[in-house]
Amino acid sequence: MVGQVDKQLFPKGIRSMAKDIRRWAEYIKTVRLEMNALAQRLTEYGATVEPEESSVIAELSYSIQFAFEGAIVTVIFLLKDHQTDSDVVITNMTTLPKSQCGKGFGSQAIQTLLAWATDNGLGEMRATQVSGENESFWQGNGFVKCQDPNPCNDFVHVLLGDQTY
Repeated sequence: MVGQVDKQLFPKGIRSMAKDIRRWAEYIKTVRLEMNALAQRLTEYGATVEPEESSVIAELSYSIQFAFEGAIVTVIFLLKDHQTDSDVVITNMTTLPKSQCGKGFGSQAIQTLLAWATDNGLGEMRATQVSGENESFWQGNGFVKCQDPNPCNDFVHVLLGDQTY
């Protein structure tokens, strides 16, 4: 196990805090350095990590890349998005060149991301705005479609605990 996340970074009642965006923005200011360090731990799993530029002060967005022979998989994710109670929210994922799609590189990247999250004590990962043609990819990687109403067609993978979606 690489290291557990300090539970103070993910305090109880965080969901109610997220509804007050000013309070949430102040909270993000206090944990940004620790969250950046957490994201940087992905380098130990073979990823390159870059914080994403964002004008949203209450957002912790990161871009990671996994280089495989013949393909690069890029994943953009948020840590503790204020709109969900998930620890990790995957917003975008691409495999390039497109000719390498469907060859398992995306699954390798997601399984590595799941291992990092588990090793670091994170409880839940969410893929948001999943298009219909990609639903089987997420299900094949252990994600479950959230129950209706689910306007963003989100899929969740629970790493710790027992939650229903």
